[in-house]
This record gives sequence, structure tokens and C-alpha cells, in this order.
Amino acid sequence: MNLAKKKMQKYGCYHNDFTYFWMNELPLLRKNYPEIKREIRHIRLIAWKIQLTMFLKGSLFLILTFIIGAMIEIYT
Repeated sequence: MNLAKKKMQKYGCYHNDFTYFWMNELPLLRKNYPEIKREIRHIRLIAWKIQLTMFLKGSLFLILTFIIGAMIEIYT
């Protein structure tokens, strides 16, 4: 991670390394290496799946908490 930060500082990016990479380096990579497009699409798909599963886990937890709370309220 430190190596990546040093590299980004060399290019003049101090704030958000990932944003810098996404905005500046990635279009160059896309233009020079068309096969990277498939990899990027794959990475985005994985990120989307992770976000979806986290959302579903969170909502499931809330629903179960609500149901358990309601049952405790009913039976006491």
C-alpha cells in the first residue's frame, strides 16, 4: 500500500488514490490494452455482487430483529 501511495504522490495525487487511478490511469490502460476492458467489467460485476449481498444481509438482519422483537412483545 505504501508503495502505491508513493507512486501516486510521484504523479501528483495526494487525496484519493483510487479516484486518481480511476480517472487518469484507467482510460490509458483501456486505450492501450483492449483486453483489460473485460477484466474491468468482471471487477465491476464482483463489486456489484458484494454490494448486493451486503445490502441483503443487512436488510435480513433488520427484518429478523423486528420479528424477534415483535414476538417478544406479543408473548410477554
